[in-house]
Amino acid sequence: MMSDEADLTAGLEAFRAGDHRTALKMLEPLAENGAVDAQVAVAEIYAFGLGVDRDDAAALQWYQRAADAGDQEAQHQLGTIYNSGTLAQLDRREAMRWYRRAADQGHVDSQYNLAFLYEWGTGVEHDIPEAARWYLAAAENGHPDAQLAIGYMYATGNGVAQDYAAAGRWYSAAARQDDIEAAVKLALLLAEGKAEPEDAAEAAVWVKRAADEGYPSAQHYYGMMLEQGFGLPRDDTAAAEWFARASRKQYGPAMASLAACYAEGRGQQKDPVEAYVWYRRAHNLGVEEAGPKAEALKTAFTTEEEARAEERLAESN
Repeated sequence: MMSDEADLTAGLEAFRAGDHRTALKMLEPLAENGAVDAQVAVAEIYAFGLGVDRDDAAALQWYQRAADAGDQEAQHQLGTIYNSGTLAQLDRREAMRWYRRAADQGHVDSQYNLAFLYEWGTGVEHDIPEAARWYLAAAENGHPDAQLAIGYMYATGNGVAQDYAAAGRWYSAAARQDDIEAAVKLALLLAEGKAEPEDAAEAAVWVKRAADEGYPSAQHYYGMMLEQGFGLPRDDTAAAEWFARASRKQYGPAMASLAACYAEGRGQQKDPVEAYVWYRRAHNLGVEEAGPKAEALKTAFTTEEEARAEERLAESN
């Protein structure tokens, strides 16, 4: 005869292989004898009707026994059951209790769910600092949604002291796990000068994603990276194209950068009139330093160039 340990190993292998009828036959007697791993597997079989008819009461019973024995996955599952109202009546306070027990043991999904419930005051008093504490715990355990959430908290000073550098680090961590929203938020922090890139080449990837999504500050910053050869090969022509894209979205700083391209013949054919026009447009949108640059160009204009400049400005009104 096989030992209980051997039966447990074989039963769990059958469970993982999808042979749930065999797994149930082997594991349920062990679950009755207190084998926690068997209890969790049997609970899942009944909860999802794996190879047997779904049995909510049996699933809840086995999750409860495993959770009472201290199994963090069973505790997390109980939290989810009570939080969603599946298998048992909706009970957010009970959900909080089980999420908290699992979270205290380091269960990352429970840490994230606990933070979310504290943030929104669901089943518990609204408590943003406590939400931040649990988001941070989950983020440190590698949860990308928690990394995004705590990054946003640091960026906005919500529940924690505002810290753009910390926000950038957490956005970067989530972006490395293919979280597009985090990549965009990181790019915007970089573009707005609120954070410094840890790695220029990596930063270029995130900024390009945000630029492709149509964010004008990211389009402008990506153009600056191309212009300076920061994190990617220098390309004045491509830089000017990105400045133009952001300018079409009425982004003043990009207009000033595009004007400089025309003024100096970088990535565009040198054209003082176009430079003047874009400096004026930038100034009209609040870029103060663009005004004197426009006026300096105008002092060298011929009568014909001055007329062309005013005609071009009139086109944008």
